[in-house]
Amino acid sequence: MVLALLQGMTGMSFGLVISAICGDENTALQVSIATFYPVLVLSGVLWPLEGMPTVLRYLGSALPMTYPAQAMRAAMGRGWGLEYEEVWRGFVLGITWFIVFLFIAGIGLRIRK
Repeated sequence: MVLALLQGMTGMSFGLVISAICGDENTALQVSIATFYPVLVLSGVLWPLEGMPTVLRYLGSALPMTYPAQAMRAAMGRGWGLEYEEVWRGFVLGITWFIVFLFIAGIGLRIRK
């Protein structure tokens, strides 16, 4: 449950990055839609990483949803806790992406002013 909340906060901070970069609402909407579905597919949420070509697997491992999604799958499906590396790695990387997105959004908003 905490991991889902963390991913929600990460998604909102990514939305802040998009709003800091884009000039108007229509552009922000188009950018968010254009990034949402590829991230879902390439992060292993809709399609397993093992079934992807090697290049897409490497690209997917760099996305903010990949490791938290694997951690959620391990925690919910296997009953694993924080003592397993796959689960705590998902938490750590989720928090890291959240902080990185907030930092980038802060810089973008300061530049826009």
